[in-house]
Amino acid sequence: MSVQAGDEASAPDDTALWRRVPTWPDWTVFDENLGRLRPSSIAFCDNRDGSAMSAFLEGHGNSVEDVLRGHDGFLLAGVPLGLVRAQGLEIVHDPLEGLVSHVEVFGTKTKRIRSALAKASVWVVAPPEGLAG
Repeated sequence: MSVQAGDEASAPDDTALWRRVPTWPDWTVFDENLGRLRPSSIAFCDNRDGSAMSAFLEGHGNSVEDVLRGHDGFLLAGVPLGLVRAQGLEIVHDPLEGLVSHVEVFGTKTKRIRSALAKASVWVVAPPEGLAG
């Protein structure tokens, strides 16, 4: 299902919220319980400047390539929108030039919430072979 700009509230819960994940130290972790590399909870914090967490809605007008353009070496993780909503977070459409699928995610992101998002995430663009967490 394609989601139109401004329709974030009606997007199905199984729509992925995409988050760029750098390959910097501490941004990925090998999760022994899941048996795989995943984003660390750091990847689901608000921005360092205090603004809300930046993300993108799958099927909202931008491709994976669009989202990662200019972010060489970044990975892309997806989290079900339903889980984001269940954590009490609010998704607000905030289009950027050339990135109509951009949203901001508002709300308190405790360690528990960030951890839940990180553990539920799946790679849309996976880490290269040999990347350690």
